[in-house]
Amino acid sequence: LVCRGRVPFKMERHVRVPLLKVEQQAGRGARSIVSPLGRPSHTELRRWWSMKAPTGEPISMVEVRLHTGRLHQIRAHMASLGHPLLGDDVYDRRTFNVCEWCPRLFLHAFRLCVNIGDGPIDIQLPLPEDLRKALAMFEPVDNVAVSRQATWLLGDRGSAL
Repeated sequence: LVCRGRVPFKMERHVRVPLLKVEQQAGRGARSIVSPLGRPSHTELRRWWSMKAPTGEPISMVEVRLHTGRLHQIRAHMASLGHPLLGDDVYDRRTFNVCEWCPRLFLHAFRLCVNIGDGPIDIQLPLPEDLRKALAMFEPVDNVAVSRQATWLLGDRGSAL
């Protein structure tokens, strides 16, 4: 995922806040909000690095692992930390024009691992072309970001896990 702002390196790696599913205005579907009345949820921030968007705005690319599966869990948790996902008009009320260089919400499930009883299933998918093009437009701010960006652009996620 790519989110707004620079995620601090000292940020807690485990986000454990309850999420409550609520209905939005007519035609907008449901969303999740942080609430003590919500269900337990757990998102792990695996690693992240800083970049600049083509507009110059600071952004972070973050790899996460879900430990629970709530509605919009990643989106709600990242927004609750003050780092909503790029292109997220549900959890980010600030105006940010990503349409020119990122056609949609910058969120991609690159790996799915499940064990349904007959042994583990491990599926990996490269970054889709539209998000790969957007990522290529980001400016890394340090050597770590240069390396991680190259790994994602080459689609060589297996060796980086």
